[in-house]
Amino acid sequence: MTYSLAQYQAVTEKVSSGADMFGGKIDDVTAACNAAMGNWWIPPIVRETVRWLCQKMVDMAESFWEKIKDLLKGVVAPAYMFEYAYEWAGVRGIASTVAGELTLPVVGISQDWTGTAATAYSTTVAPQSSAAGEVATISTQTATALTTCAAAASAFYVAVGVIIFQAIAALTAAVIALGSLVFSLAGIAMAIGEISVSSGLVIASVSTLTALLVAQASQMATLHGAAVDNTSFPGGHWPRATPGI
Repeated sequence: MTYSLAQYQAVTEKVSSGADMFGGKIDDVTAACNAAMGNWWIPPIVRETVRWLCQKMVDMAESFWEKIKDLLKGVVAPAYMFEYAYEWAGVRGIASTVAGELTLPVVGISQDWTGTAATAYSTTVAPQSSAAGEVATISTQTATALTTCAAAASAFYVAVGVIIFQAIAALTAAVIALGSLVFSLAGIAMAIGEISVSSGLVIASVSTLTALLVAQASQMATLHGAAVDNTSFPGGHWPRATPGI
């Protein structure tokens, strides 16, 4: 999946507005239940059943809402990931340019230049190109990992938005059922089931995202290992730029 910052901004706006709307729907359920119970003609046994169902729905909806609010605390992370990925791609461009410009043919080493100075110069320049090339490789891998994370998180919040609006539809159906003259206890119970399913879908989505981010964390550990690889960075440092003659 490709990542689009503009598309993600639209996603965050939709998810945030959906979360606010869902919170309002919880209040609507309570208000609709209280209004319905004000009808004198409702039998006591029905009244108690409806009150119990409404309270059950409100409790589950509030639990679902708390999960959503916790998830929204990280909603800006993908935007930062994309920004950093873009910056790492820029580093890759600079490093690859340096690596290319420091190759022996480019810096002017030829068969006509021989001797101690030529040997010392070529011995010093070659590691510089290798180190710059390694920086370019690491930068590319880092940018890719960050972009992948941003895309995965974006897809996750798209899924969360869909789930939120499904839950809103369930609460709306419950409010309509409570406002009708003929109560549909089955309809209210079904709405409760929808809230339960929505909560389960959120948990499943989090598990999927977590698995992907664990894999990305492993990739970042690999990148760290490459950064301190003594092959291109002797002793974990940039190779000497001064020839020892």
